[in-house]
Amino acid sequence: MAETTTIDGIPVKSALAVAVSMAVAGHADDAKAQEGAAKERGLEEITVTARKREQSLQDVSASIQALTGDDLKRQGLLNLEDTIRMIPSMSSIGATAGANKIIFRGVSDNPVAFIAASSAALYIDEQPLTQFSINPEPRMIDIERVEALAGPQGTLYGDSSQSGTLKIVTNKPDPTAFSASADFMLRTGDESDASHEVSGVLNLPLVEDKFALRLVGFTATDGGFIDNVLGASPQQGTKDNSNTVGDNINDVDTTGGRIAAKWFVNDNWSATFNLMSQKSEAGARNDYDPLVGDLKTVKFFRDTRDDDWIQGALTIEGKIGELDFISITSYFDRDINYIYDRTAYSAYFNYNFCPQYATYCWSGQSGADNHAFGAGPISVDDNGYLTFYSTVPNDQDTVGFNTLDQKNKRKTQEFRLSQTGENYRWVLGAFYEEKSEYWEYRARTPEFESSLSYAYWTYLYSASGVDPSWWLSVDDTEWDQWAVFGNFSYDFNDQFSAELGVRVFDQEQNRFYYVAKPFIVRDISSTSPKGGNDDVVPKLTLTYRIDDEKMLYALYSEGWRAGGANRNRTPFTAIPQVYEPDLLKNFEVGAKTRWLDNKLQVNGTIYFGQWENYQIEVLDPSFQPCDPGEVPDIDFCSQPFQIMVANVGDAEQFGVELDIRAAPNDNLDLGINLGYVNAETAEELVVTQPVPKGTQLPNVPELKFNGFVQYTWPVMQGESMFVRGQYSWQDDSRNQLEEFPYEPGLSAAATFIQPSYGIFDLKVGLNSDQWSLEAFVNNVSDERATLFDDPFFFDTFFGRRRVTTNRPREFGVRFAYNWN
Repeated sequence: MAETTTIDGIPVKSALAVAVSMAVAGHADDAKAQEGAAKERGLEEITVTARKREQSLQDVSASIQALTGDDLKRQGLLNLEDTIRMIPSMSSIGATAGANKIIFRGVSDNPVAFIAASSAALYIDEQPLTQFSINPEPRMIDIERVEALAGPQGTLYGDSSQSGTLKIVTNKPDPTAFSASADFMLRTGDESDASHEVSGVLNLPLVEDKFALRLVGFTATDGGFIDNVLGASPQQGTKDNSNTVGDNINDVDTTGGRIAAKWFVNDNWSATFNLMSQKSEAGARNDYDPLVGDLKTVKFFRDTRDDDWIQGALTIEGKIGELDFISITSYFDRDINYIYDRTAYSAYFNYNFCPQYATYCWSGQSGADNHAFGAGPISVDDNGYLTFYSTVPNDQDTVGFNTLDQKNKRKTQEFRLSQTGENYRWVLGAFYEEKSEYWEYRARTPEFESSLSYAYWTYLYSASGVDPSWWLSVDDTEWDQWAVFGNFSYDFNDQFSAELGVRVFDQEQNRFYYVAKPFIVRDISSTSPKGGNDDVVPKLTLTYRIDDEKMLYALYSEGWRAGGANRNRTPFTAIPQVYEPDLLKNFEVGAKTRWLDNKLQVNGTIYFGQWENYQIEVLDPSFQPCDPGEVPDIDFCSQPFQIMVANVGDAEQFGVELDIRAAPNDNLDLGINLGYVNAETAEELVVTQPVPKGTQLPNVPELKFNGFVQYTWPVMQGESMFVRGQYSWQDDSRNQLEEFPYEPGLSAAATFIQPSYGIFDLKVGLNSDQWSLEAFVNNVSDERATLFDDPFFFDTFFGRRRVTTNRPREFGVRFAYNWN
């Protein structure tokens, strides 16, 4: 149980009660002042850069949801998971900080993609940072806005913007005025350790109207809420986890900052430099086993994760005659290190495959026969695999873990020319990118070195062995990409306009993959496959303006994921070495409208998508024999359960998006966002087993919505009070594409329906021009959401579960002060 947290000696819950009392009293005392101050104001106008130029959100003929920096603060959104919760066109999967996969409009393959490209892109300002299912998660500090661009963005944003793009735009230096701010937040709950966040922003105009610096720094701790309790190794094993037992083990410490400089060289040219850095350290994953207890798990090793990244960009803007020019040079560097408990995974392969297939006895597991010492028979089965006839209890009591050390680098260069005329607008661009990923993945089964398996295999290979003994795989992959693109818009008259976009691209991939035995110091196999593709993707948009506040649009767009080369360990595979790109064709109609003198906004979209040549990560099903009659040399035998990428068929999506905002008067704000999507297979797919036509794509809720109400009134002298309630809900979803039963002892990776859930937050606050004080309750009903029921560690084989969940109910306060 966490200790009660206080602020200046006052418990956080009491502080919340005091703030609510202030709100009620302030409302009564200043009712007359409220009547005198009331005025008509309407909805806020939001400017976005979704089309690579500044436009009002309501003027963009596409489905875009934008959250301003003020929205992020009002809604208490701290990271990607929080933000995506409030965007109905999106869903996500993430078990800990920096391990987040984003999904737009139900375009979802496997939940945890290890080597398959993402179908949705993540940008910071103008640089793509997308990384499979481990996207970096910038803390939402000093952010100008977040833009969620739903639907294919292939012409302007390129690869991995297949289903949509999430764009995080940072605040830039302002050379016209000094400003500074400090922000302090504290929260805690009955089921979690205390959390805090401290941040500061300093904007310094060093040369008036010419040059400014912007400095940002922050530190945060998200207190843990998962307890690791005492338990035994699988199948009534004799080992326990007493050395790792602890409460609230999944705390996350995050520190970071940003330095930016902007120089207005003259009236036509400017240069902006931005350098951002962030480091997070997670004590464990946010998953628990409901069969053990609420927010409790049994882990033999701590699931620690360190994530350190830096991103820099130089942007030069200017005029070349009548043309607008922009150059963006950017760089990204990231280091990831983690340890994950894989005890169930190790035990599963040990118990089920070592007695039959020799391949699994050296890959970090134990359980081989003691044939080497003349105490047991050995034979080669019909498939050419070693068969053992005895088991050794000590070898069968298995625990294990794996580690990953990963480095990513990314360099991009983009040039754009654009022009806006009286009835036309165009942009032409060129893009080049180099990126690389290098990782070393190790698996370890402690005490393997003292097992008969180890002795047997070192005898077979006449090797001295290695202690400690690790299974090791290394991947070193490089990608190169160039593209040219253009968008042209033309207004035929005041009502009708058209936009045509196109992107021509070429991508290449070079991969080196290496695997080593866990007990012999020599190569087992290495491959250097190549892949890639080139193509042209179009976009066409037609817009009809009913009047200045209402428009209708229709568009066709395409998005793709690049083809590539698989990291197969042997030539004996059922999955091809090279996989093809997949393509999403999107048909969409929508409306953007404002009514009642800008007091009501109603935006809606209906779309249909065809996902062709669907890429998905699969387990290679091949079991090729070795040379008949010989003791297998593992170097040349097929090794089942290799993760590879395959094109398995087609899928489709049909959906509706609705965004309603209203500001009936100066005091009341309310809104609702809704997303419905039916995303399913369009034909029978053959993965490791047949997937029927009409199967729901994984981790995609059919219905998702959120809504809020905020009431504000003046109090005292120049201050205002507000009360805000917000609620988000999402439908149930399935945790993986294929259907596997939950049968402990028989099925390793069960398919589950992840139940629907809703989360309600409440906040009350007092604001002035310079400061703000808020008290809040997050997750008022203490909802325990199943964000992801992870089947891929094989816990279900032993009747266990790994359920990633949200934070439990927390009470908190936040204080911010501005100097302007």
